[in-house]
Amino acid sequence: MARSPISVSKFRNNFFGWWIVWAILHTLLVMSYGYSLNNAAIDSIVTNSLLLAACWIISNILRYYLPYSDRYWYVLFLSIIFSLVVNALSKFILNLLLSDPVNTNYLIFLSNAYWIRLGIAFLLVGCMAIICVLWYTQEEEQENPQGLHLPCYMRESHVLILLVNTWRQWISTERQCEKRISAARRLDMVWDPTRKHPEFS
Repeated sequence: MARSPISVSKFRNNFFGWWIVWAILHTLLVMSYGYSLNNAAIDSIVTNSLLLAACWIISNILRYYLPYSDRYWYVLFLSIIFSLVVNALSKFILNLLLSDPVNTNYLIFLSNAYWIRLGIAFLLVGCMAIICVLWYTQEEEQENPQGLHLPCYMRESHVLILLVNTWRQWISTERQCEKRISAARRLDMVWDPTRKHPEFS
């Protein structure tokens, strides 16, 4: 089975390092609009934790199911779904954590920034999905130099289907042979030891 990119120390260090930098930038951006460090930090931690979890889930999904080249719309579909889920969850959690009337202006700002936040989430999740597709494709090529670039479970199902088809062909051939032998016996083309011939009766 292909390794997850997060399981490789070099990638993992860069991955988590990027999220730390991005969380800091997120906090500074919110503070630049005049909101407190507390609100900005809570927003950054909640939103980026959810995005990090979404990226990890996508990495594992693509590890077990890598779409064919003509089905890359699946990656786009995954990115859109996870972006919507992350955006909805972050808004819900932030509304719970910042329910104090003092934070009313911030919640209005959060609501007005919905589409911008959705677009950023889609870009981040989509980038992770593309990286995973490239990573797992390369892993599959290294594991299968003969050119069978399929995920592990798909290779196993391919072998199973091949065995079933071979078994069906064998059964079909066996039945055809039995029919031909039966027809030959009826035409006296095959000697039947159980048959009594006139010259020996």
